[in-house]
Amino acid sequence: MTCEASTSNGKAGGKADGTSRPAHHVPDPGLLLGPKFCNPWETFEERTFGQVMEWSRQRKKDKINTDGHLVGNMHPTPEDYRRAFPLHPVDWAALAAGPPPGGIQAVWVGHATVLVQMGGVTFITDPCFNERCSFVQFAGPRRVVPSAITGTEPQLPPLDFVLLSHNHYDHLDTGSVRTLNTRYGKALTWYVPLGLGSWFRGESVDRVVELDWWQSAAHPVKGGGGSQVTVTMVPAQHWSMRTGLDRCRSLWGGYVVTATPPAAAASPAEAASTPAAVSATVSVSEAPSPASPPQHLQPQEEQQQQALQPQQGSSKPLRFYFVGDTGYCPVFKEIGERFGGIDLAAVPIGAYEPRWFMRPQHTNAEEGLMVAQDVRAAVSIGIHTATWSLTDESLDEPPARLAASVAAAGLPTGSFVTLQHGERAVVVDGRLVNNPATLPVAGSPAIAAAAAMVAADGNAAAAAKAAAEAAAKDKI
Repeated sequence: MTCEASTSNGKAGGKADGTSRPAHHVPDPGLLLGPKFCNPWETFEERTFGQVMEWSRQRKKDKINTDGHLVGNMHPTPEDYRRAFPLHPVDWAALAAGPPPGGIQAVWVGHATVLVQMGGVTFITDPCFNERCSFVQFAGPRRVVPSAITGTEPQLPPLDFVLLSHNHYDHLDTGSVRTLNTRYGKALTWYVPLGLGSWFRGESVDRVVELDWWQSAAHPVKGGGGSQVTVTMVPAQHWSMRTGLDRCRSLWGGYVVTATPPAAAASPAEAASTPAAVSATVSVSEAPSPASPPQHLQPQEEQQQQALQPQQGSSKPLRFYFVGDTGYCPVFKEIGERFGGIDLAAVPIGAYEPRWFMRPQHTNAEEGLMVAQDVRAAVSIGIHTATWSLTDESLDEPPARLAASVAAAGLPTGSFVTLQHGERAVVVDGRLVNNPATLPVAGSPAIAAAAAMVAADGNAAAAAKAAAEAAAKDKI
């Protein structure tokens, strides 16, 4: 939903002109159905029913296989998918040991689900373990790769909290919520956007913390000597809807998790053996101001610049950023300014075609790279891809397109990767220190196709820039 009658001087979460109301809160929405929210940027455009029907018509005309397809293969078999997207065995021993001191490790479970360990806590984003992302399990998009984690494994490290970005079915899965709630109960805290608390309470989830944009919650670390991690909800350009009556009645967004690494971090097993009353006290406050002006990733030499990144054994904070679902918009530069750099970001790169329809709500690989640069992420992993067929692009296109975009930008290969399902990334001192298995797999037809796409897009952008510069000179 677009904010039509308010501005916030370009700052997400700012106050609407002349009011005390946040710019992304809709005035007088009809509280019988709850609050209502909107996107306060000109980059967002509301999609109409007519446009939805036009997309459907175009898909039929182009004979798009809505069950999923690969580059050069409109009707892939299960074996084709297994070759394109190998399911990597989860390294349970590494998860039991925890990340290196001063580091972060993250396992890509699939789609937007990431298991993260940092600063003495273990948490998961948008847990969706079921086969389908739908309101029923006999219809709707079906996984092409099994979930790397189901939430029932006995070797799964104890979870401290969950980050929930919004209520779409590929992010909020009822069965997965029930699985985790049955297993952890009151020991697990759920951080959710404004307006979703009642849904979780309806599922008998006891510990729910609703957050608005830029609102933070201090989460105690078990066995951490009173040290805390801070969960801050940050803006994203998207929307919410779970039924036909609740469009934009709950908020959407991403999260930045900030932690100061303890001098001797306890392993997850050690932390679990130390009883602690876990609570989350929400304090309404702005995210921190940047310590220095915003900077963007530059080709190769940026790999050597670590001024904004935590050093092992130092007291500098570790930061993990879960972007959630979003279109590209000005807020990412603001996030970079407020937090002064991110150690590891999970950035959506898929579900973007056709661009005329999806651009306001989903970033493609090139825009995902722009997000990573805007927030000054030292390392990023691509998510929201290669799991369910939600839009028109081939499922193996986004990871290949990302790899081509990183190469075209002259950035280090390890600065932004797409992990294989079940694989983990380990980040220390702003660098990817392991050698994870990634997508696309070697020999994939998507590699050459994506390189051609990125080159063509780059040539088109260069031509447009040259034309604009020439036109400007003509006017002088």
